[in-house]
Amino acid sequence: MRGAVSAAVVAGAVLLAGCSSSSKASNVQPGTQSGTKPSLSASPSPTAAAPLSPFEDDPAVKALRAWAAQSAVDINAGVYTDPKLDAMMTPQFAPQMKQIAGSEVGHHYPGPVPFVPISAVSLTDKARSFNLCLLAGGFALNPQTRQPADPYEVDPMIGEARLVQDKWLVSNFYPGTFSCAGVHVPEVKS
Repeated sequence: MRGAVSAAVVAGAVLLAGCSSSSKASNVQPGTQSGTKPSLSASPSPTAAAPLSPFEDDPAVKALRAWAAQSAVDINAGVYTDPKLDAMMTPQFAPQMKQIAGSEVGHHYPGPVPFVPISAVSLTDKARSFNLCLLAGGFALNPQTRQPADPYEVDPMIGEARLVQDKWLVSNFYPGTFSCAGVHVPEVKS
């Protein structure tokens, strides 16, 4: 996903950052909710015995994981989006999928793009932001050789989700400026 997340998102970061909230931020403790009961239409669960991070029970992280899983399904099907994926994103964010994942079409994803949330910020009671360490290179495979299409690389990314009509939707995804040095990013393969 190097091309999708690193290069394309960097190019679109200014546009994507325009969708983020400017509300006062407050820390969110892992696994806590903001008093609402959101629902998700899809919630893939990691098959690992231990949670991937302390934030896995957060409904916004579940929305990011569902989005990553459906993105992988779409890329493997030869498209960068579909109505199911569109339903997992805010209308403001959905048009960015061509820029984010269009260059990944043609690769094979052995599962959802791996990422680990390392911190969380509550932008409002209906919007959350997560610092993510994302496996941006070395995950997408060349479909003929089944070897990584790019060298291994973990990049800092920010993923955001908003509660819209009782459903958490991915609302933003852009490069971060924090360090992911030493962060292990586990892969969950389908």
